[in-house]
Amino acid sequence: MMNDQKSFRDFQADLSAEFGLEILGVRHELYFTARRQGKWQPKVLQALRALSALALTIFDLMLRPGPRRVDRQYDGFLVASLPGDNGWQSLRPLLHQAQAAQMKVAALWHPRVGRKDPVGQVAVYWLPRPSLGELWSALRSGLPYLRRRHPTVGSVAAAVSVARCQLWRAAWRRLALQNPAALVLHNDFDLMGAAAVASGLPCMVIQHGVPTDEFFPCSAEIQAVWGKTSAAAFKPQLLPSQRLLMDGLGRIERMPPSTSAAAPDEIVLLSQTHTDLYGVDIKRQLFAWASDIQACGLPLSIWLHPAEAPSAGPYLSARAAPHPGLKTVVGAPKLVLALSSTALIEAAFAGHYVVGLAGDLPGSLAAQLVARPPTRVADVDALAKLWSELQASEAARARLAKAGRAWVEEGFAPTGAAQAEWVRMAARCSRC
Repeated sequence: MMNDQKSFRDFQADLSAEFGLEILGVRHELYFTARRQGKWQPKVLQALRALSALALTIFDLMLRPGPRRVDRQYDGFLVASLPGDNGWQSLRPLLHQAQAAQMKVAALWHPRVGRKDPVGQVAVYWLPRPSLGELWSALRSGLPYLRRRHPTVGSVAAAVSVARCQLWRAAWRRLALQNPAALVLHNDFDLMGAAAVASGLPCMVIQHGVPTDEFFPCSAEIQAVWGKTSAAAFKPQLLPSQRLLMDGLGRIERMPPSTSAAAPDEIVLLSQTHTDLYGVDIKRQLFAWASDIQACGLPLSIWLHPAEAPSAGPYLSARAAPHPGLKTVVGAPKLVLALSSTALIEAAFAGHYVVGLAGDLPGSLAAQLVARPPTRVADVDALAKLWSELQASEAARARLAKAGRAWVEEGFAPTGAAQAEWVRMAARCSRC
């Protein structure tokens, strides 16, 4: 069963069959506890990792003093469990809109994100401390899972993950009593986010990246997605009680104007061997593409994902993150290639040429709808032909640049819908 899984969807189906549907609330935590570097970890190691994480959660929620008690009534909280582009930074555009609209908003961060906003734009709080009784109840909630048996996911890891989620829920219940406010999250599938949705407070999730399979099933009532392509990917996954709205959070408004198409000076392959959310075969496919391109003599640079180790890994050579040249064009643009990547969207937004690579990826089909551009190459011969055309023909460059820009424009809606919805959610809370 699990040993034959090809994607995260297979993992979820197998997990719920063994542990029950309620285990899907901790699917993200369990997956990354049980699977590391493309391999299922021994159950003893899973248990040690899970227990270590439980100790940290108890420290964070029970013992670590927060910056201060929520000392005033807020209309809404921006909830972040991570600091970067897939966390707090994805929420910041909405913060600016809310402040301009005179909403009373604050940030509510995971304790390990930090104590204060480094640029001083918003007050930062942590969740209130659960009681000892709630801690004991959370620990007991995981006990039934100790009796379950699963081929590759340990029962201790499952039980501890459920207990941690219940402890987060207890903290959220206390906040809901203290300051009922409308919540905006960057995801509803990690422990903090899933527990927030269970608090009963109105919740809206802002799309923070391409919707890989870990995004689904969604639990928040409102999903604010980037634009048409994301809406098409999310819609089949939602329940009738859930709603979609489209808001690019200012991306289209900030898109650089189109310029005359210069010839690319380099081919960039975006690596993502750190994840098998697209399927276990992604590493082999990327390595095969890199080898074929290098064998052809084309000017190739391999740019690693921030989550990949800074070494070259399976490649002869590779460049470690960060990649500032991805988000801006300095000198000549690049011809950027990927199987399915948020970074490919960023490259198109900046004005680089973007091309998708053909490949059979069984996982994260919704993400592929969003992150695979319409222009694709089937093999290295087709890539070599395209490279030659881009060097020789201004018309070919203009066509590819236009296609990339149209792809981005279709993928991101004008801004405003998420802010308007947040105001309506806050009004509901004020009547509580």
